[in-house]
Parts: sequence; C-alpha cells; structure tokens
Amino acid sequence: MPATLGDDPPDNHYRDQPSLTALEKNWLGDTAPALIGYRDEASSDDEVVLPYDYIPRDYQAPVWEAMFPRSAVAKAVRRVVLVWHRRAGKDKTCFNIVLAKAVERVGLYLYLLPTQTQARKVIWKGIGKDGKRFIDHIPEALIAKTNTTEMTVELINGSIIQLCGSDNYNALMGTNPVGIVLSEYSIQDPNAWEYFRPILAENEGWAIFEYTPRGHNHGYFMYQRALKLAKQQDSAWFVSLQTVDDTSAIPPEAIEEEREGGMSEQMIEQEFFCSFEAFNDGAIYGRQMQQAWKDGRVGFFPVDTTLPVFTFWDLGFGDANAIWFVQGTGRDVLLVGYMEASGRSMVDWIRAVKDWGAEKGVTFAEHWAPHDIDVHEYTTGQRRLDVAREHGIEFEIAPKVSLQDGIEAVRAILPLCRFDEASCERGINCLTEYHYEWDDTRKAWRAKPEHDWTSHGADAFRYLAVVWKNRVFHSHEPAQAFHPEQDWSPFDD
Repeated sequence: MPATLGDDPPDNHYRDQPSLTALEKNWLGDTAPALIGYRDEASSDDEVVLPYDYIPRDYQAPVWEAMFPRSAVAKAVRRVVLVWHRRAGKDKTCFNIVLAKAVERVGLYLYLLPTQTQARKVIWKGIGKDGKRFIDHIPEALIAKTNTTEMTVELINGSIIQLCGSDNYNALMGTNPVGIVLSEYSIQDPNAWEYFRPILAENEGWAIFEYTPRGHNHGYFMYQRALKLAKQQDSAWFVSLQTVDDTSAIPPEAIEEEREGGMSEQMIEQEFFCSFEAFNDGAIYGRQMQQAWKDGRVGFFPVDTTLPVFTFWDLGFGDANAIWFVQGTGRDVLLVGYMEASGRSMVDWIRAVKDWGAEKGVTFAEHWAPHDIDVHEYTTGQRRLDVAREHGIEFEIAPKVSLQDGIEAVRAILPLCRFDEASCERGINCLTEYHYEWDDTRKAWRAKPEHDWTSHGADAFRYLAVVWKNRVFHSHEPAQAFHPEQDWSPFDD
C-alpha cells in the first residue's frame, strides 16, 4: 500500500487541491538515488517523479540513499555534513532533497544561506550551470502558491519551503521547521544552528550542513564531530568530503585557468581540494589564527584564579554586545572567556559579568569599553557610563584609533595569545571569520571589513589589542591600572 502524505490539511483552500500519494522508491542500479514518485489520486496517468528534471551524479547519490534508504527497515539519517568542493552541485542536490522531504512529510522546511540577499540571489533567482532555475525543480503540479517577497513555496499537501538568511535567524523565532539546510555553513553564524538544534531534536527533524572549508572554524569542528558520530552503529549522521580528485567534476585545466587568473594557492587548496588548513584570502586575521592553531595556542587554557581578569566590551543593544575576558602573565595574553548576545540592557550585562566572576572565583582588575560607553542607555535614559558606575563597574575608555591601526594592533598581539577553546569558541570563530567586503564587480576584496555576525567579537578584540600592547605582567602579581593616553602610545616601537 502506498503511504498517504498527510490527512486532510488544516486549511480549507487545500481541500480543492488533489491529494498526494507516495508510489514507491525505485532504484536504478546499485548507486542511483531513490526516485520517489507522487501522483494525483484522481488520475493514475498524472505522475510526478522526484527528483524532478535532475539526475544526481554518482558522488551525489550516497546522500540520497542516506536520506531515503532503500531498505524498508533502515532509518533515514537526520544529520548530514557535505564538505564538497566548489561547483560540486551542493545546492542543486540539497534543494532537490528538500523538495522530496517536503512531499514525504508535511511541515516547514528552511533553506538558510548566510544572508537574505544571498538566499534570493543564489537559490530563489539562481540558475545552475545546466541553465535551469533552482525553483523550477519544483513541478508546477505540486505548487499551491508562491510568495516572492517572503521567498516561500507552498505545496499542495500543505508543506512550506522557505528561503532565508541565517544572519537574521532571530526573525524565525516561533517557527517549527522539520528540516533545514544550512548552505555555506562554514561562513554562517553558527548561533543559527544552536537555535534550531533543540527544535529538530524535539520534532525528529533533519539538518544538512553543506559547505567548502574556511579554516579551523565551526565548519571544521562540525566535520570532525560528524566523522566520529557517523562511525557509530545505527548512526543518525552521514558525512561526505569530496575534492575535485574524488568527483572529476572539474578538469585540471579549469583549475589551472583559475591559478593563471590570480587565484592564490591557499584559495585553490580550500575551494577545490577542501583543505581545512588553508585560510580565506579575505580573512583579516586568517593567517594569525591559523598559526595559533598550529602552535597549539587554542586548547585547554582555563582561568587562573590567582590572576585578575580584564574585560573588553563592544557595546550593543539591538545589535550584539560582545565581551572578552582576559588575563595577563608575562607578555602572554590569556583569553579565558567570551560572551555575546543582543537585546540586553547594561544592567543585565553587568549582572552577567559579576556572575561569571563569582562562578570562576576571580577578581576583576579593569573593564574597558569604546568611546560610545558615554552614550545614553535606551531603557533608562542615563549614560551607560553612569549606569555601570551605579552598579559597581567603573569603565576605562579605550583609545580611539583608526580602524586600520586597530587591525594592525590585533595582528601584532595575536601571536602572544592563548585561547581557551571551550569558553571562547564563539569569539574564536569571530576572529577566524572576520573578513573584508567582497566587490563582486571588481572580483576583489575591498579595504572595508564586512559588518556581519563576526564584527562584534572582532571589534571587542580590537579594543583589547589597542589597550594591551606593550603591557608586561608578572605572573601572580596584580596588574596596576594605567591610563594609556598619559603613559604610552599603543603603536610605539
């Protein structure tokens, strides 16, 4: 008996639509993916076969079998990690999987790219190298309605497929997706996944992470975790890493053309050979963070309760607020904590910092903030500086230097830094992924950093670097407060 895809839909306007019935999972040979047929029950001749107008390549087929197992007793995986080279057909594959899943189970399906603009450009308006639009892989017979503004497609069985950007995942709060794709996950805000993770755990939904590497960031750690979990018996994880040597989808001469056209070896290794050891050319601190990993300066570096803690803030309310927790010993800079969130008042943040200090059993030496600490707090009408003072924190104001001078200060101090990986994961990702804007017309990086989820942690660290340069601490001796505008220049040799 075929499996019926849902009973009567809740909305009356569906009752006039034909119901969908799953036919069967057909297989073409040993390696071809499942072809799932659906038809209008009123007409045995009206059959739609998915994937529609798309034949997966041999290296793409395993993920189809993992998501739609041929065995009646096998369970479909619920977590998929695809680390595939550039132009390997990641989005084409994943979009067709989303459609098949949306017909198989009624629900909301989210297709997330790093930004809303990218979602519209790459998928909603995107055209593959086969000349076919992504959206056209949804047969017209399955579409109830579309909304171009919200980038949604509603199917006749009641499922909804929505494209959106993970940069504004807060706007999706209250939704209950049963399946999501995180496209270009390695450059997405990883907090988006942390938000959706418990939802999918509760409703037994699935998630696909697809991307090319971007160094040792959250994408790297996702891949490493997936490798371990996929080896477990009856694992719910599937992982695939495909380079151009594995797929033969891009000929060597095409890569050579890219090299002759100016693509760096780092970028070639990253984009075509899926190297996590390469770093993004546009990453402002990519080289320094890569070296930190190689030197073993990212790892287990817990708080030393005999040393005071300094905090460095990037202030926000509607935008995110970021705080680094720092200790000094000799000339070493120990990054022992990181906080970031949005929508909190200054009083909330002060309480959180004090709670952190009490939990760790440490005392605070100094708290540093940028010059905008002197503005008025939205919730009270008071200056943030005065609100903080009333609640027991006396802020020092970081020197105001040019953005480029601040960036150079960070590059100079990073070789002295050691990061506690567990407590600074988000901040480490911010520093690793902080990048320049891309000029799509000139095909080159602009001199201006991109303002995205990485900016807040990177900005707070920049204030740290400007203040910290040339400071020397004697281990286990309390640091003395100082005033840089009187005593030193952060850029003295």
